[in-house]
Amino acid sequence: MNQNISLKKFIIDRKNTDGSVYNPADAKNYLLVIGINNYTSSTWPVLNNAVADAEAVRDVLTTKYSFDSSDVTILLNEEATR
Repeated sequence: MNQNISLKKFIIDRKNTDGSVYNPADAKNYLLVIGINNYTSSTWPVLNNAVADAEAVRDVLTTKYSFDSSDVTILLNEEATR
C-alpha cells in the first residue's frame, strides 16, 4: 500500500541426527513398489500391465540408480490388498 517492502532470508542448515552435516549423496534410499493386476473388488477391471510395470520400475531403480535390492519392497497382487 505504501510501497513498503519486507525481505526475509532463511538459511537451512540440515544436520543428521548425530549432529554431523547432512550430505544427500550419502543418504540411504528405500523403495516400495506396488503393482496390482487382480483387484478383489469387482469395481475394478483386471489390469494387464500393473505387475509388469512395477517390476520394471524396480529393475530400473536397482540397476541404474543404485537402489540396494535389500532396501526394496515389492508388493504384487494379493500381497498389496491392504
